[in-house]
Amino acid sequence: MKNYITIILFLVSTQVVLAQIRYEPQGLKLKEKQENEDLRFEFSSVTIKDNEGKTIDLIKLSQMTQSEKYDMDIYEDNEGNIKELVLRLKYDVELNKPGGQGHENPLTKELEKIWMRDQMLRAFIVPDGCITKAYDKDSYQYQYFISLMIQEDKKNREQVCQIIDEHGWLGVSEVGQLANSALFLVIQHSPLETLEKYFPLLKESAVNGESKMTDMALMYDRIQMYKKEKQVFGSQTAEVNGKLYIIPIEDPAKVDIRRERVGLQALAEYLKYLGLNYPEDEMPLELYKK
Repeated sequence: MKNYITIILFLVSTQVVLAQIRYEPQGLKLKEKQENEDLRFEFSSVTIKDNEGKTIDLIKLSQMTQSEKYDMDIYEDNEGNIKELVLRLKYDVELNKPGGQGHENPLTKELEKIWMRDQMLRAFIVPDGCITKAYDKDSYQYQYFISLMIQEDKKNREQVCQIIDEHGWLGVSEVGQLANSALFLVIQHSPLETLEKYFPLLKESAVNGESKMTDMALMYDRIQMYKKEKQVFGSQTAEVNGKLYIIPIEDPAKVDIRRERVGLQALAEYLKYLGLNYPEDEMPLELYKK
């Protein structure tokens, strides 16, 4: 059985690589990275290496993402097939320049570790994830993995809520992009009560340019979904009886206008990654309201 892995790239500010030795794969070309791009590829056909060209296994990969900040270069062949991922230690010019705050804030490293814990487990249960491929969703193994993720989510939520309650919604200029994203991800993976409590703080931070408008849009749609109301930006999907649906959208004729205003790609492009079409795969209202 083939194993697959999905990696979501969150691009941060301008970076330069500090290294004496820089490995470059032969016969491959560097792929241009897109913000929030959902990369899907056959894991068995891809090699992960460090800046010196040494192969990295998944255990070492997890350790590296916990201890340091790395950037990832993606290399593909002439047919566009991803063949190698190269992790490179990065230096964030904007956050580490004289007077920058990101690297000096002790909460930055703590939040970056939380980001890793939130995303690492989820990488295995996306549609092409190795856990999803290996086990049926009703199996003991799959449900056990989900229980581990739920436990981790609870611990992350307790930490993040305490941080926000004490320091507010920390912006990019205070802790950096990755740590700021951790606040969003953990709250996004929380119950409705938690979402409604902290959404106004995220909204204010986004309006002030300290958080992503896309994060604000996704959280608003998640709240609407939990309340059984129509979503505004078309970002949310749900699975019922093995079928993946798009949550009903308010005024769908103008959804791409709203998406563009907050920095989201066109709805059709987003749904293409999920193998869905609108309005064919929109959840019927009677099913949604149950």
